Amino acid sequence: MPLRVMPGWMAYSKSALGIVGLVVIAAGFTYGYLDNEYVTYSRRPEPETGRTVPYEVKGIVVFISPRQRSVISVLRWTLAAGGVVAVACLVAKGRMRSGPSPS
Repeated sequence: MPLRVMPGWMAYSKSALGIVGLVVIAAGFTYGYLDNEYVTYSRRPEPETGRTVPYEVKGIVVFISPRQRSVISVLRWTLAAGGVVAVACLVAKGRMRSGPSPS
């Protein structure tokens, strides 16, 4: 069975898609873990612990710290950007396979 040599862009897109996939999976698991952890937090602000930022999770409002809020924000942006990159890679891969469109 002969080896198939991929053009450079295909190898690159495959690697990029794999890396993006790992990052998105890790961000998703972390986001889910934190949401499950936050459910146990107080439903009233706790200035002494720094938990003063309201955050809705699973239908209840709990209070988290500003740093925790920024972590959640980064995770959400990571998930969104990862999804966009994954879709772009898949669309580009599909277009390159199908060849030029008939005029």
